Amino acid sequence: MTLAAALRSIRHTLPLLAACWALVGCHYSDSEGMPVALYESADGEAVIRQLIKELPDPNPGVPKSHAIVLGDVGARGDYKAASVAFMKRFQDTGRRFVSADVLSPNGPDHTIVDPETRVAVYVLQLRLMKQLDASTWDVEAAWSYKKLFERRRYKLEQKDGKPVVTFVERIEGNWPEAK
Repeated sequence: MTLAAALRSIRHTLPLLAACWALVGCHYSDSEGMPVALYESADGEAVIRQLIKELPDPNPGVPKSHAIVLGDVGARGDYKAASVAFMKRFQDTGRRFVSADVLSPNGPDHTIVDPETRVAVYVLQLRLMKQLDASTWDVEAAWSYKKLFERRRYKLEQKDGKPVVTFVERIEGNWPEAK
């Protein structure tokens, strides 16, 4: 290949590569659904509220904090923490919410703790929101607390202008299933 041909090839390929990188950088998105930035909506709030209602309490009477992450957790443990504005929507639950950005493992078992209170944290994950039709979504949500976790599938429907969340199935987990 001559130098002129190589330069022509680069000139034609470079804009395509730049466009691809721009698309990749536009939004953090899960692999199958909508952009994660859109999870902080009334629909996402409804799913998190349903998940909170269904949380088990493996340590009754022990204080707990809660954090929300959006989308899939990456192979290196990276995640997108919910915004403070989104977490404030849950103040009426009476639960303490902290940003997932400040969480850190603690102790020999690497339990995720609230750095201010030093108590274990429920990490609530809105993992996937995939639109099935104009008013129905397939949603995966999960929770973890210490070494316990569970991932669930929900159906989210718009009924009379309000989101309605229905449990569909348990996908995986090490918390004993409800009987």
